[in-house]
Amino acid sequence: RYFDFGSFEGYDEDGNPTEPYSAADILLRGVLARSFGSRFIMGAAAGLMSSSIESVSATALLWSLGTLILLPSQDIRLGLVFLNQGWTIKEYGDVSLSATQLPSLWLGGLTKSLAHLPLTLHLSGGRSLSSGELVWRLGGEFELPGQIALRFGVDESKLDYLVGAAYPDLLAGFSLGAGLRISDF
Repeated sequence: RYFDFGSFEGYDEDGNPTEPYSAADILLRGVLARSFGSRFIMGAAAGLMSSSIESVSATALLWSLGTLILLPSQDIRLGLVFLNQGWTIKEYGDVSLSATQLPSLWLGGLTKSLAHLPLTLHLSGGRSLSSGELVWRLGGEFELPGQIALRFGVDESKLDYLVGAAYPDLLAGFSLGAGLRISDF
């Protein structure tokens, strides 16, 4: 994944304008998952993240670990994940980048297909390890006729949408989508 944050106006210590600068992140990640019996799945992801501000860059090794427990008799899936743990390989010059500055968090979640509606509901909650903030996410998928699916979601934490100390718009953290369900590949 490539994240281009764009160009920004620069200012020196006296508030005088300087040359504009740009910022971007690149993430390369591999994933492995394995089933242990019919009710337990464990997965891991590892990768490199490179972050640059103009000509200065930093590199971190990130890993995530998750489990999924299937309860078919209740049509429930329970999950637990630790996201974006890691170590710094290269720091931003003389600025120290510690593991507490990585966007790390843990989440526990529940997925349940509702009995009387064509809806699969997803609910998760956890804590940001970098800020200590509590987070929750709610989403769902409606199964409509003709293999059409309608998805919705809300991410209360909006961590990925924060710009400085503000959110860019009121819809930050909300998502809506539609697609075709494919049962066999």
